[in-house]
Amino acid sequence: MTLSTKQSWQVAYQRLLFIENENKASDANVNRLLESLPLRLEYESYLEWIKRSIRLSNVIAFPKLKYRYLTVVQRKAAQTKDGLETLPSTQLISQDQQFRLTVTELPNNKLKIKLEALGLASNKYVQALLGISGEGNKDDLICIIRLNNDAEGEESNMDNTVTIRQALLRPVISLITE
Repeated sequence: MTLSTKQSWQVAYQRLLFIENENKASDANVNRLLESLPLRLEYESYLEWIKRSIRLSNVIAFPKLKYRYLTVVQRKAAQTKDGLETLPSTQLISQDQQFRLTVTELPNNKLKIKLEALGLASNKYVQALLGISGEGNKDDLICIIRLNNDAEGEESNMDNTVTIRQALLRPVISLITE
């Protein structure tokens, strides 16, 4: 159905009236929202930032997030091509050898990140809530994983973005205390 010029103007006028009369967010509400979001990463677009914020907010509320850094995952030089943000092709072991991190590319530009506690750490971190971030931005988690009774956990709906790839160059594992 095609609208006449007069009908198009009427629709536009009604939409403008609707926008004019809708409830506006106060500055205090906007500030409260911005304080609850994680910091935006340096190379992260606004859309990626909002998507990451929504994904993390479904797990745990930001203001209540408290965590302790556990270890850094060391990548070998052979696992990085010319400094590009390439995904690791092998399983990565943390410096303290308590965790194994596996990254798999999925269809539709998604990533699966699997985290496993190894050895004695498998008993220590059963049902633990762990966060993964990049070494340069330890306070900006890219994903949160709950380990199961076998001390394994995964996140299989990660967006394959430059920000995520950069964080996975040298990932940091943190224990989240609720």
